Formats: sequence, C-alpha cells, structure tokens
Amino acid sequence: LISIVNTLKADLLYNQSRAQTKKMELLQSAVNLQPNQPLFLAQLAEEEAKTSATIFLQLESLPETAKAVQDQLEKQALDHATQAANMNQHNINLLKSKARAEIYLSNIDPKYLKQALNTLLQASLLAPTDPKLLFNIGILYQNLEKPDLATKRFKKAVELKPNYQEATHKLKP
Repeated sequence: LISIVNTLKADLLYNQSRAQTKKMELLQSAVNLQPNQPLFLAQLAEEEAKTSATIFLQLESLPETAKAVQDQLEKQALDHATQAANMNQHNINLLKSKARAEIYLSNIDPKYLKQALNTLLQASLLAPTDPKLLFNIGILYQNLEKPDLATKRFKKAVELKPNYQEATHKLKP
C-alpha cells in the first residue's frame, strides 16, 4: 500500500513539475519517492544539465559559490542521465534524454558533444529508420566539424522521410 501511495505521489509531483518554476525540486522529490523510475531520473538529469549550463554561462556575474553549485549539478546530471539510460538500455527516449543533457552540458565543456554523439549513435542502432535521430546526429557531426559525416546523415534522413524540410535544407549549398 505504501508503494502505491508513493507511486501516486511521485506521479503527481512529476506532473506538477512539468508546469512549475520549481521543476527541479519537484522532480527530485519524485525521484526520492520512486528512485527506480527512469523517466523521472531522465527529466531530472535534463533540468540539472540545463541549470548547470545556465549557471556556467553566467558565472562572471554570480558569487563564487555558484561555481560549486554548477559543478555539483553537472555531476548529478551526468549521473542521473546515465543511471536512467542504464535502467533500460533499449529505451530510445531515455537515450535521447541523456543526449539532451549532454548537449546542454556541452556549453560547459565541448567533450560532452562527443558523448551526446555516441549516445545518439547508440540510439540509432536501436532505431535505424528514425529520420529525426539521423538528423540530430548530422547536427552533432556539423558541430564537431565533420561535414562529410553530417551530410551522409542528412541524406539518409531525407531518404527515409523525403519531405523532411530541415534535413533537405541542410543539404543545400
């Protein structure tokens, strides 16, 4: 019975977090109640990564203690994203969420772009016909200054979805 009540409370907190400014706090509460729920962990990781990147980009105008908070959020985001993805390694949405967290964190350190690319490449093995996934891999290759690999992914995305305007636009000189 306690487990059912905790699940209900966690679901309510998660749903409230989607429309609240205290999103990270509510997600943390949901994770505390249901620590084995990968969706909650993945969403928390994205919020931690987004907040960490935001703090990092504003460090010059913030007190010195902000750096410690930013570092902690960066570490938590990586831990939570990895933990969520590892709970179900065949869930493409969890891999996409992990990649989003890594992309946010690339504002702090470009090494996270390579990690995001590897995460999306892993997801593409599970969903090789997902044109949006291929498009996003192409974008990451562009950001990593690998235009030939980017073009290859954009072409494959258009091949799978001929009316994919964003991918078609990327192929134009």
